[in-house]
Amino acid sequence: MDIDEFILEHESLDKNSLNYLIPELLLRRCKKVAEDEGRAEGNAQGRAEGRAEGRAEGWVEGRAEGEAIGIAQGRYQTLKLQLEARFGPLPEQLLSGLACAKPAQLERLALTLLDAASAEQALNAAGLRP
Repeated sequence: MDIDEFILEHESLDKNSLNYLIPELLLRRCKKVAEDEGRAEGNAQGRAEGRAEGRAEGWVEGRAEGEAIGIAQGRYQTLKLQLEARFGPLPEQLLSGLACAKPAQLERLALTLLDAASAEQALNAAGLRP
């Protein structure tokens, strides 16, 4: 006889008798255990999904940040080479101004470099005052 049969067999008994209460308590206990297990499983699944989502977001953000840094470094290196090719070795003061440039300033420098008479003039026109 399984628990369900036992409960059904004792359903018609007096609600205050132990023969009725024991199966009733067993049934409640089984339901509670099942709910707790379901809740624990749901919590574990939620944590796993949250971790996976966090990793994915972190990866995307890290990659975007890395790409932005790489682009900025590439622009810096290219403009430094172009300035040195056109105007000769750059003083440390100009290099430090170039190293601190924002992306928009580097873009302006790329354009002003074409017409500037000196590296200082190009950096000043781009808003990079050493």
